[in-house]
Order: sequence, then structure tokens, then C-alpha cells
Amino acid sequence: MVTYKAKGVVPDDHPWFGGVFTNATTERPLVDEADLLIGIGMDPVELIPRPWTCAAPIINYSPCAASHLHVPFAAQAVGEIPAAIRHLERHLPLCDWSHDVIRGRLNDQRARRPGSRCARVDRSASRE
Repeated sequence: MVTYKAKGVVPDDHPWFGGVFTNATTERPLVDEADLLIGIGMDPVELIPRPWTCAAPIINYSPCAASHLHVPFAAQAVGEIPAAIRHLERHLPLCDWSHDVIRGRLNDQRARRPGSRCARVDRSASRE
């Protein structure tokens, strides 16, 4: 998932694109399945300022520390983002989610938008 400011960093048709994270109810089905949330360069000002109710802990890797006012970070690491990504690649186990699960949650998310005319995402010819 990306925030509004990061829209486009992961293309909408990428198999791991899970939508836009805003701290709203729309993305909750996917977020609620996570056992860990990881922010990469996340600025809490991008999120809807409402109580944080996500059960999974959230960590943030960013060039500067972020405020804990809206997001109760379990941990933050301040530094360069490429180094943070390399660190995560070395230390996190592989995810057992499938592209189909992500695609299904994204399609459900889009279908729940009021007045949505968004087509379902077809990634049958997507890259991995």
C-alpha cells in the first residue's frame, strides 16, 4: 500500500499494489490481516487524523523521525530509505500472501467506494 504522497511509487497494476493507505475503513480488510505494518518514508500527516485502531505494530523507516501524535510507532529508524529496504530484505521472512489475495482485497476496496465506477483490476498478465 502507498500513501497519497507516494501514489505512483508502486504502479497501480503491480501485483503487490494493495491500494492507498489513509487510516480509513476502506483499506482495513487488508491491513487487519497484517501482522506487521512497515512505513517507508511515511509522514503521519498524510493519514486521516483519527484514532489509530490497527492491531498490528507499525514501524517506520524514514530520513527523519515522525511524530507519534497520530501513529503509535512501535519503532522508528532514521536513515536513508535504500539502506532501510536492504535491511528489511535481509531480516524479514518471505510473506505468505499471494498476489491473488492482494488483488482481491484491492478489488473489494474499489468496489466499496460510493459511486465507484472503477473496474476490477485484471493482473493476469502482470509482472512479478
